[in-house]
Amino acid sequence: MKEGLGSAPAPVAWSVAQAALPPRIVGEGKEQTSSVAQVPPVAPRTVGETIDAQFAAEGGSRAIKEKVLAGLAEGRTVSGSALAGECGVSRNAVWKAVERLRHEGYAIGGTPRRGYRLLAAPDLIRPAEITTTSGLCGRQVHYYRAIGSTNDMARNLGLGGAPEGTVVVAERQTAGRGRLGRSWWDGGGGDGNGAAPAGTDLLLSLLLRPVLSPVEAVPITLAAAVAVARAVRRSAGVSLGIKWPNDLLWGERKVAGILSEMVAEADKVAFLVLGIGVNGNTTVWPDQLAATAASLREASGKTVDRTALAKAVLEETEAAYLAFLREGPAAVRAEWLARNVTIGRRVRVRTARETVWGTAVALGEDGRLRVETPGGMREFAAGEVTHGAEAAPTGDGRAERGDPR
Repeated sequence: MKEGLGSAPAPVAWSVAQAALPPRIVGEGKEQTSSVAQVPPVAPRTVGETIDAQFAAEGGSRAIKEKVLAGLAEGRTVSGSALAGECGVSRNAVWKAVERLRHEGYAIGGTPRRGYRLLAAPDLIRPAEITTTSGLCGRQVHYYRAIGSTNDMARNLGLGGAPEGTVVVAERQTAGRGRLGRSWWDGGGGDGNGAAPAGTDLLLSLLLRPVLSPVEAVPITLAAAVAVARAVRRSAGVSLGIKWPNDLLWGERKVAGILSEMVAEADKVAFLVLGIGVNGNTTVWPDQLAATAASLREASGKTVDRTALAKAVLEETEAAYLAFLREGPAAVRAEWLARNVTIGRRVRVRTARETVWGTAVALGEDGRLRVETPGGMREFAAGEVTHGAEAAPTGDGRAERGDPR
């Protein structure tokens, strides 16, 4: 598994971000290229992008595509006229919606005088299905077939003023990272350097703008862990334990991780990026991860619909986040404790400055981990925990950075 991730206009259609093109924004307003992508705007060059431009210019929207998909549910064959009536649009608008869906990977058959039929959905994340017009998380979705790091892009978008709830999602990361500067191995096999075939796992980053101090915002990562556990149970039927602060385990094997990164002033958070990585359908691991990583496919015995998983993650994260803003850490503390697999265990806690051995004894009201060490009680706001850690060094249970112990 990876070490852990690495004024409002009207919604419009998304398009795949090509390697040399900036992303299209799914969000509120006319379709535009993202200025923070740091590449010059390029005129539409593909058939799909041309259809997008026509579709938007003539009043097309993501809502029409959703209605067309709903109308074609359960393998129904539906005429263009019937779909137009159900969607409240013209037959031409239905045709354009169908063409855009085909470009996005949906296999839609068409028979003269009979109509359209949905034959298969794409085996890719389907951005149109995770974008929301009513909720918070997913107001804008930036989708990539490949990207260096979803967290880096979300951070750039945050610095550029992107709204709260903006999502960056990718089929593949080539420069993802985890805690303490580790690289992020992207599942499904690969070259061992963080690159792997696309389309196996869920890799997304979520931009939040809580009106809190940096200290108050730290426990949001606990709420995110609870949310991902809920989403996995809901979409894949798998129960995961939470290792402090926000790794999710199946037994002792890691299935998901969360990397939170904050941009803040001394007393105010500008924004927070939650990088969420879930091993969805990976079945082949490099040797160094084979004993410690697992996927939802391995845990459930079935292929996971990553779009449904992404949608569940965003919905559950939104619910947990809003509850946290209303009630503070108490909103998720009891559920985190019920799902946790760390309290009561021998642990090694590694931070950027030190490594400490001891026994995890409690979770503070503020989300800090309390560890009983030979030198006394310690509290940690962040760090990497290893369960069942090898025997602690003698003395106070503390080893400084660089200490060969």
